[in-house]
Amino acid sequence: MLERIDASGPSALLLLALGACGAAEDPRQPARPGWNVLLVTLDTTRPDWLGCYGSGTSTPHIDQVAADGARFERCISTSGITPTSHASILTGLNNYRHGLRVFHSDEVSHALDAEVDTLPEVLHERAGYATGAMLSAYAVSEVCDLNQGFEDFASGTDAEALAHAKQPQRQVFFDRSGASSSQRRSDRTVAGALGWLELRATDDRKWMLWLHLFDVHDSRHPGARSATRCASSSTAPS
Repeated sequence: MLERIDASGPSALLLLALGACGAAEDPRQPARPGWNVLLVTLDTTRPDWLGCYGSGTSTPHIDQVAADGARFERCISTSGITPTSHASILTGLNNYRHGLRVFHSDEVSHALDAEVDTLPEVLHERAGYATGAMLSAYAVSEVCDLNQGFEDFASGTDAEALAHAKQPQRQVFFDRSGASSSQRRSDRTVAGALGWLELRATDDRKWMLWLHLFDVHDSRHPGARSATRCASSSTAPS
């Protein structure tokens, strides 16, 4: 059954898929208890550009997740800032409790509090899950300590080379390789995620994977179909 709850105004679209509880991947093997968890976050993605929210845009895979599960019509983010809102997604806490308050500051914390438990930490340490994160931008990188609880964490950035305080002011764009020091294109991130999932075939643990995509931020490279649609649509995002 599809539950409908208002989802206006999120800073990131969140998709959460749970694998079958206790179902064995191989019927000849005993079932492993628990659920596999796939968390997908799409930065700066407006719901009115998704098919499941009536946009007319073709987003069949997202639409199928919505049809098979719960689609929220009202989902208020704890922050309009990427790292802060993602910290709340991973911890279930408001900003003043998880410690990641702003994008960057010398006076206020811009990193997740090490004492706070995250979902991957709980699953890994208490339930023995394999945990991985395949991400696409500096805004969810190690700089913000969002790697807590992940065995495998690939932010797609060169964290040591980043001047984090200056990132919000930069116009970031991809070179021909599909990556820069501060972000990477979604096809590269998805390839990493698929590779990580393939390795789970030889790992008898349940798993949690976080996949984060950032392409919507990159206004210089919208793609031919998206550019055409933006030019002809009165509701196109600015």
